Amino acid sequence: MKKVGKRKIISVSIISITVLILIGVYLYAKFKLKLGNGNSKLEMVYYSSQILSSIFVIAGVVIAVWQYFITAKSQLNQINIDRIQKAIDLSEYYKDNILHKSTPIRFVYEQSGIMELVKNVNKDNMVQFEEAEACRLLDKDKFDELKAKTKTKYFSNVVLAADYIWS
Repeated sequence: MKKVGKRKIISVSIISITVLILIGVYLYAKFKLKLGNGNSKLEMVYYSSQILSSIFVIAGVVIAVWQYFITAKSQLNQINIDRIQKAIDLSEYYKDNILHKSTPIRFVYEQSGIMELVKNVNKDNMVQFEEAEACRLLDKDKFDELKAKTKTKYFSNVVLAADYIWS
């Protein structure tokens, strides 16, 4: 509501300034003509129209810059809104798909010994939670040990036990 009020005030101010300048140009031209300094009426109209067109060009530039700033501010607000919406969507995804599975996953990792391998990984670098990322974040020996542990019969039994416990 305030922005609409500011816009009206600015628009009325620009129109008022333009009208005052027009009146000033008219009075100046009339005063100059009465003094009779050798300028013809056509020449005074020409000068007046040049001044008036310059004023309108300047007003157009001011309005264009003003619109640019309004649009830029709007775009920044939209980017912030999109960022917040993505964070909300991601939190809903974690709530629905990951958080309720964290206890069984921790159980499997602790029982199979995988937790010892991944506890030193920088969690800030984890994004995709996939094999290629694990290969990038772990050194080769730990990654090979991780792959070997996930292929053992003991690991399968731990996963089955977690499934039995948490259904």
